[in-house]
Amino acid sequence: MGGSSSIAAWLMGGLSFFPWSWVLIPLLYTLPGLALLRILQPRGLQLGSLATLGLGLVGSIALIPLLLLLSQIVGLRWNSLTVASYLLLSLLILLWPAGRAVRSWPAWRERAATLRRQFWMVEDRTVAGAMVLITIAALMVRLYAVRDLVTGQLGDAYHHTLIAQLIVDHGGLFTSWQPYAPLSSFTYHFGFHAQVAMVHWLTGIPVVQSVLITGQILNTAAIPLAFLLVIVLRASPWAGVWAALMVAFVSALPAFYVSWGRYTQLTGQLVLVGVVAAWINLAEQPDWRAAALAALMTAAMLLTHYLVTVSAALFVFSYLVAQLLAERAPGRAFQRIGWAVATCLVALLLAAPWLLNLLNGYLARIAQFYFTPSQAPIQPTLLDLTAATPGTPPFTRGYMLLGALVGLGVAAWRRDWRMGVPLAWSLGLTLLVVPYVVGLPGSGMIDSLTALSALYLPIPTLFGYAIATCQTWLTRQVQQRGLPANVLPGGILLMILLIIVWGGSWQAQIVDLRYRLVTAADLRAMAWIRQATPTDARFAVNGFPAYSGTLVAGTDAGWWIPLLAHRQSILPPITFGSEIADPPILYWEIVNRWALIRERPLSDARPVRINLTLPATLEALRAAGVTHVYSGAQAFPGPEVADWIDTALLRASPDFELVYAQEGVEIFALRTP
Repeated sequence: MGGSSSIAAWLMGGLSFFPWSWVLIPLLYTLPGLALLRILQPRGLQLGSLATLGLGLVGSIALIPLLLLLSQIVGLRWNSLTVASYLLLSLLILLWPAGRAVRSWPAWRERAATLRRQFWMVEDRTVAGAMVLITIAALMVRLYAVRDLVTGQLGDAYHHTLIAQLIVDHGGLFTSWQPYAPLSSFTYHFGFHAQVAMVHWLTGIPVVQSVLITGQILNTAAIPLAFLLVIVLRASPWAGVWAALMVAFVSALPAFYVSWGRYTQLTGQLVLVGVVAAWINLAEQPDWRAAALAALMTAAMLLTHYLVTVSAALFVFSYLVAQLLAERAPGRAFQRIGWAVATCLVALLLAAPWLLNLLNGYLARIAQFYFTPSQAPIQPTLLDLTAATPGTPPFTRGYMLLGALVGLGVAAWRRDWRMGVPLAWSLGLTLLVVPYVVGLPGSGMIDSLTALSALYLPIPTLFGYAIATCQTWLTRQVQQRGLPANVLPGGILLMILLIIVWGGSWQAQIVDLRYRLVTAADLRAMAWIRQATPTDARFAVNGFPAYSGTLVAGTDAGWWIPLLAHRQSILPPITFGSEIADPPILYWEIVNRWALIRERPLSDARPVRINLTLPATLEALRAAGVTHVYSGAQAFPGPEVADWIDTALLRASPDFELVYAQEGVEIFALRTP
């Protein structure tokens, strides 16, 4: 993606590669959602222009997986033309005049003028300017941060990229993973992968790069959605600005998600904000439009991320309970329960084709395992929950937590019950990790990283609320003392700029390259494999036992060979444990073969120096059709933590021939006996 010491210079240079993407991608994430709001306009909440744009953004994100599911049902295949038609239809809905004056040109012009007034002539230009500045600056920094990456990082990025490529190859959802893997079902949540495919169809950016670009754009989308969350909780716009600034440049998350490749979880958290906004709208003023919007958002949540759906349900439940306790109106409670039940039923109906599809894989069976008392996994201790690998940022910073507590105190003093909901949700997120503390099943199903990394949403919300309260007090003091009116706004702008410069300086380097599996050297090796090996070549690659020894995961670029070099390997994507395989016994073939290769069971997590030259191992490799061995330029986890193939033994063995050795990449051919 290029490189430069200057973010601005790099950005200007990058514009020349895909110039239309800077126009088309913003249209993809605004027009459809705003068209949806034109049809299902929220009436219970006075959001304002900026928050409405935020709701349109999350609506655009949520519509994409729903449309892919619908297109599978009706047999529609997606491509560049259908995506362009989708955007044109969205624009037409936005510009369609009210009433029956469709053929009147002045009516269309008046409708366009109305939109301009709504989204250009905003209520508070200072707030709007601050949000535009924060969002654009964060987008530049996030895109700059991935300038040296050739693929996404860690193992998650491999199967995310593979799923996105399969969606592109099939023009929508699929069942067969061929030619990349011998799997014949698809039950993985696909919200993020659908976004990547849409960006590819719209801009022509290759899927491997689209994963990084789309992921960083969605990472930036968390900023206006933090503003939206504050507004729907009835706090001031400036509270939203401060919360957005902290999400953008103070908190390490969600920016650090790029190092883990956890873009699917991030996408789920974005849709979560839409779910919360829609359900609050329904709770405040229930009608069929509000219920329809909440049902659509909830259905999209079910398709986007299964575990984050639990978090979204927890947030909505916390709000509804708090509202009932605050209002103490039993009559309205029964009305809301009725609307909630109806909305949930509609959401389940919309997502039903996909939920039924889950029965085609093993995900439902795996989930059941965590709720079986006799087979429940080992319960984590508090020490386990606080442990982190080197380089992992804290879920929140101490001063942010202190600021959130101050905000909570201010809310209690003001009796603002809505600001207590983020606290209830935070406690619920912690409980999701350790449900056994209160006697609930499901221990281990939601790990601490999945649950607690979402704290970047509630903590900045409360902290921003505290800062905005202080700002209001200072404004009053300035007015009472007769000081110049521009003193405080100037100071606020200076503070925002300083935080952007400070945060941007370290976030531009936030990518931890230790988590990288594929380097530029590996890409050159992949090109060599495509040119120098037969199409039926099959590779043995580095891998190690994962998920308590129930699966095997790759540790270097060898895992990516089917996608990047179009050759087969003996290690499919990690989803081989949750999808139907062809042949059905593939799972047991893989785990048994790996136990034989490493000479100890997968349940033994101690790292092993793998010797592929042993007679039994050679026999197993040849029986599996292996023709080559790949050892990548960089591994994660490294040899001190995970298994690795001892290539020195291969160099000395007459059964192997070194055919490629460049920049740390070694490829061996397995000789025919």
